[in-house]
Amino acid sequence: MQYLLDGRPRPWRIAVPALALLLVLAVACGSAAPAAVAQPAAASQDVAIHPGKVVIMVGGWGGRFSLAHATNCHNYDVNFHGYMIRTDENRAFVPGIATDWKVSEDGKTWTVTVRDDALFHDGQKVTTEDVTFTWLQSWGPGSLEVSTSSSALNMARNTEKIEQTAPNQVSITHIQPDAAFPTFISDGSGGCQGMVLPRSMWDGGGPEKIFDAALMEAYDRNPIGAGPLKLVRQVPEELMAFERFADYYDEERSLKISGMDLRKVPEEATRAAALRAGEADIAPVSLETKAQVEAGAAG
Repeated sequence: MQYLLDGRPRPWRIAVPALALLLVLAVACGSAAPAAVAQPAAASQDVAIHPGKVVIMVGGWGGRFSLAHATNCHNYDVNFHGYMIRTDENRAFVPGIATDWKVSEDGKTWTVTVRDDALFHDGQKVTTEDVTFTWLQSWGPGSLEVSTSSSALNMARNTEKIEQTAPNQVSITHIQPDAAFPTFISDGSGGCQGMVLPRSMWDGGGPEKIFDAALMEAYDRNPIGAGPLKLVRQVPEELMAFERFADYYDEERSLKISGMDLRKVPEEATRAAALRAGEADIAPVSLETKAQVEAGAAG
């Protein structure tokens, strides 16, 4: 459930109950959740980019830039990372990093075709090797010893092998058929299993370094994704500043705003005051506080 506040110049002023935070962040940042927030314009090749940015205040952001075998995965991950499969406004699958996905006759092997026009935020091309690397880190040998995600653990236990089967294809073979695999690697899953990591950040370490803690921490300090938002500034425990990634491969689902500031503000009263003052566009608040914010805005 979402609540719009009127009387302010920006079109996306919102206060939400805490349980609706994930949906609201997804809507505000242009992901696959049903769009209920006013957008500057419909998607098209000639639409101007709104010069403003969305300011979101949250109580905390947990694990920050989670890797695919970690527990925490947040909505800034959904928009920061490129996902194998995306979902449209009707929750139907549409191509993401994967342009096609198919299953073998026995239902055990899924093969995805990797698009050739996706870029990471540093300008490097997203390759089949990146997808293979990410899947090996998520569910390959050794992942059972480091995973903190129950969904990643279950997938790893059911994984027989992961291999690059063609220059533009990657396959995963399961021990038992898994019809839900496309959902699992989509941005509609609510998880981070479908994101693609840049293998280059682990280059030089060799396969034995795929779960190296120091390399994971280095990635968290300077993450690179392939989604519609790229990180441009971090202030630890205070701010993550994102801007629109102009070279995102999917123009229709690219953002039509200049960027987003995600601010960590633990106190609900401070978040509510920021909403009333027009210093924040989105924040999680209780239903009681929501009513107070709306009353203040109306007044």
